[in-house]
Amino acid sequence: MVTELGLENNVAFLNKFVEIEELCNYIMASDIYVSPYLSREQIVSGTLTYALGMGKAIVSTPYWYAQEMLADNRGLLVDFNETSGFTKALLSLIENPKECKEMRLRAYDFGRKMTWKNVGREYNTVFSKTLKK
Repeated sequence: MVTELGLENNVAFLNKFVEIEELCNYIMASDIYVSPYLSREQIVSGTLTYALGMGKAIVSTPYWYAQEMLADNRGLLVDFNETSGFTKALLSLIENPKECKEMRLRAYDFGRKMTWKNVGREYNTVFSKTLKK
């Protein structure tokens, strides 16, 4: 299908495990991150977290973690097994660069809360409150 649509220069399939640095390079190079998990019960996604932290526009199925991370218009949720929903969401982001940029900024701002520096501050706050009791 990639060949039929003339997208060979835009789509690559890699059937291999990649180390974290290479994975992050791929996410950084992308304009839109897609997270199509099949089960609502998915409780975490490291790559979704990386995409948020890098300020990517994100389209995902509504698994639990994605629902929480992409709330407040930080990404778009598409029903499970809804190929047409992914198509509409992706075209919407491509055709509306201003809205896409605003979504990316919201994702990036939210992702800042998950940096080790900020997580450490939160732990320090919790520990300090606990020790004062």
